[in-house]
Amino acid sequence: MNLSKGFIERPVMTTLVMVFILFFGLFAYRAMPISDLPSVDFPTIQVSVNYPGASPDTMANSIATPLEQNFMTIDGLQILFSTSNTGSCTIVLQFGLDKDINAAATDVESKISATLPQLPKNLPNNPTYQKVNPTATPVLYFAIMCPTMTLGSLYDYANTFLGEHLSMVDGVSQVSAYGSAYAVRVQVDPQKLAAKNIGIDQVVRTVQAGNVDISTGTLYGKKEDFTIDVDGQIFEAAGYNDLVLKNQDGTLLKIRDIGNALDSLQDDKYFMNYVTPEDGSTPAIILSVQKMAGSNTIQVINGIDKVLNELSPQLPAGLKITRVYDQSETILESISELKMTLFIAFLLVIAIIYLSLGKAVNTLIPVLALPIAVLGTFPVMYLAGFTIDILSMLAITLSIGFLVDDAIVVLENSVRHVQLGQTPREAAILGAKEISITVMTITLCLVSAFIPLIFMTGIIGRLFREFAMTITIAVLVSGFVSLTLTPMLASRWVKSYDVNRKTRMERLSENLNEKLLGIYEPCLKWALAHPITMLSFGFCSVVLSLLLFVVVPKDFLPPDDVGFLQGFTLSRDGTSPFLMNDYHERVCKILTDDPAIEAVISVASYTNPNEGLLFVRMKPFKDRPNMNVVKKELTQKLRDIVGINVYLSPLPLINLSIGTTTQALYQYSLTSLDRTSLYQFAPTLLQEMSADPLFAQVSSDLRDKQPQWDLHILRDRASYYNVTADQIENVFNYAYSTNKVSQINAVINQYDVIVETLPQFYRDPSVLSKLYVSSLNNSLVPLAEILETKESAGPLTINHLNGISAVTLSFNLGDGVSLGEAVAKLEQMTKGQMPPGILGHVQGTADVFSTSFKSLIFLFPLAFFVIYIVLGILYESFIHPLTVMSALPPTLLGGLFTLLIFRETISIYSFVGLIMLMGIVLKNGIMMVDFAVERREKEGKSGYDAIYEACCIRFRPILMTTVAAMMGAVPIALGIGGAMAQNRKGLGLAVIGGLLISQTLTLLLTPVLYHLFEELQEKLTKKK
Repeated sequence: MNLSKGFIERPVMTTLVMVFILFFGLFAYRAMPISDLPSVDFPTIQVSVNYPGASPDTMANSIATPLEQNFMTIDGLQILFSTSNTGSCTIVLQFGLDKDINAAATDVESKISATLPQLPKNLPNNPTYQKVNPTATPVLYFAIMCPTMTLGSLYDYANTFLGEHLSMVDGVSQVSAYGSAYAVRVQVDPQKLAAKNIGIDQVVRTVQAGNVDISTGTLYGKKEDFTIDVDGQIFEAAGYNDLVLKNQDGTLLKIRDIGNALDSLQDDKYFMNYVTPEDGSTPAIILSVQKMAGSNTIQVINGIDKVLNELSPQLPAGLKITRVYDQSETILESISELKMTLFIAFLLVIAIIYLSLGKAVNTLIPVLALPIAVLGTFPVMYLAGFTIDILSMLAITLSIGFLVDDAIVVLENSVRHVQLGQTPREAAILGAKEISITVMTITLCLVSAFIPLIFMTGIIGRLFREFAMTITIAVLVSGFVSLTLTPMLASRWVKSYDVNRKTRMERLSENLNEKLLGIYEPCLKWALAHPITMLSFGFCSVVLSLLLFVVVPKDFLPPDDVGFLQGFTLSRDGTSPFLMNDYHERVCKILTDDPAIEAVISVASYTNPNEGLLFVRMKPFKDRPNMNVVKKELTQKLRDIVGINVYLSPLPLINLSIGTTTQALYQYSLTSLDRTSLYQFAPTLLQEMSADPLFAQVSSDLRDKQPQWDLHILRDRASYYNVTADQIENVFNYAYSTNKVSQINAVINQYDVIVETLPQFYRDPSVLSKLYVSSLNNSLVPLAEILETKESAGPLTINHLNGISAVTLSFNLGDGVSLGEAVAKLEQMTKGQMPPGILGHVQGTADVFSTSFKSLIFLFPLAFFVIYIVLGILYESFIHPLTVMSALPPTLLGGLFTLLIFRETISIYSFVGLIMLMGIVLKNGIMMVDFAVERREKEGKSGYDAIYEACCIRFRPILMTTVAAMMGAVPIALGIGGAMAQNRKGLGLAVIGGLLISQTLTLLLTPVLYHLFEELQEKLTKKK
């Protein structure tokens, strides 16, 4: 059967088929979405509850616990993490990848409804939830500043005007504004209230009665009707100053007489600034944009740019919109780097083919097959819903080296027959017929190597499925092109060889091939004569491969240099937000003084007063050192600031951390039913990790040293004064909780009215002596008379993991440390050391790493099994598959040894390189064994003669295809490109090292095994 004969005899048909592939390949390439990574929907629901003024214990016990108990019954829930702070609680529910996000949202909503009767009755609002995807980071961040607008007005403008316009851009999922909305704060003086015999509760009632917005009805006449509109709403602070609290004999006592109303913010205790070396610190509102799953990032950002350009004439004077982070820059840079790598690999492969064949026309034949194979991949990718991203482009770049393998094998066989005296057409038909089964076998084996990766589960399986599928599609298209276009072109372009009219390049090529073959032949004879020695080498390669797999450090996805650092700041518990802001100013001064830093977003007192966030934009890669160098230098400088710790981490392309605030890249959680024991042990482990050089920037989310003002109600005295506990707590609620007491329904938005004391009355506990409570008979009672006070320390934050008290330790890796080493050290530290009842386990990225590598270990045996099955079916033999697969142990040995020499880790990237190696190297054995089997069956040659002849004749195509595959990986191994190319060096090094060592051993070991198996089979046949 000759699959290629019809295509050789019908060149027009063959040409049009290739044009068809090229046309739709270009069309699909332009139509495919562009992203940084494949779209992975990680079903996650975030539930938020606000209860202003409530302590962390109240939030955890009264709100988080009943909600968690109901949420735990939802099907498909994997992780439930809650954080309870003063006045707020956030619960994150992560579901399995197979759980539909809409179904999850419906389940969560029903559980919230079922829990409402168990929650405090005076919650200002019911719990809310939103669907989030932690793996989908925003594609844009803007800093919005205006010196002529208040922060409240600026937030309104950013959130409402800009946010609504940007939300309508095609492909935009969500636009979020970070800042605080406008609010009116009515601040009162407790001493003046007492002097006027007014309780703070009366102030609240006055504000509520003075700011109303209710239906007022309609007047209906015989001919006309009139809508009644009463201006019961007060929209600005000045109006609240005139509200009357008391009328004493015609003298009106107003709010301005006992305090002051001012235009302010809902949260005036956290500070967000945009800091640059040139302009210093400027208060700002941050706007983030997230795209819909599967949409084109570049098109989304271009659409946003178009809208902003259209809106620019309407922007208020002085309003400045600064782009802080633009994911399209990273994506375009990465894709550009990979295109350059692709082009360099293409040139190197062409050079190798030309050097081997010696004729430019002959070289052009496999070169033409390459773009068709690449472009032919895109239509299938488009139909499968794939994206143009870092991993898919990396797959195509890696494919360059072996996509021409099939074409080279077909062409080389045709050229060999022409050199033996046949016409080009006869040589093409015969050569294609001889090699077609070999090409199909090579193609199927290479595809088989990636089958386990395609069916890999979990988040890593979702990420690398597109990678494996892209390579698989490219290989199948390449096999088709090699059996159709390549023999057709060979039949017309390959010219008869004249020994007297050889070009200089032909002579050079022939001399090179003859010299290499002259070196190989005696080595082959020696190997066939010393089978025991060669088998010893093979056995040693198996043992060393297993040993190296244990020894070489393991890693996950090395953080890419996207030119952006994220920072987490932490000071002692009890730090005021004003002091925290001062700390941030000093931190930002150090950051912006560094020549590698372009700008910083500073968020002081975010979530808790003693915590903050930093987003550090670095200069372009060409204008600064490597990200790790910059981070190390900055960390050293920031250690000099006393009172605050700053933890810097690279911005991950995919965020797999649990919780809401990421303190570092990796997390280790401790859980226990006994919170006291847990809180005692966690600092011990934290201290031990901090002292170990394997870990860097170790921090904990344990906040249990918050200064507290414990108030004990003297109930007998309170009863004597006719004061209830409810009245006492309401005084503190009104004075210090910043709870909304009334609402302003404005044209654009709704705003809070907040009653509180003047700032000088909330600065220290001594104010208790100045607060009074209204009794049931409307007399004022000093709180100092009915309360006992005591200072203590308690939790600032309470965390639960899967409904149990938890403490999470976050960490980065020390210099030159792999994630595998760090995880192993953690297991060693905690094994047998933890008190009874405390469990420890890695979370987030570290957990995905651990589970992924446990499954990856089984991928190699699974890949071996699949390859054996495919080869066994093709050869109709139980023995020949083992002969071909003898190339695999030396391959893994070479790849792992190269990683060890160059101090690279077995990361997901390099692991994929090892899987790829298995498929590439199998072709060497297939080409030799196929030829030997054919000679045995058709010419009756002995096993020794058949394999010897096969090795000598197939030596040139084996060498060509191996070196071509190596050349495809050279640009990746050298890290050619920009910042993000550096972390993929291990992949290229694994491929090159594996091919170099396996090439040497396989060309000698496989023939020996074939010869031994043939002799064994002959002996067994004779016995029968």
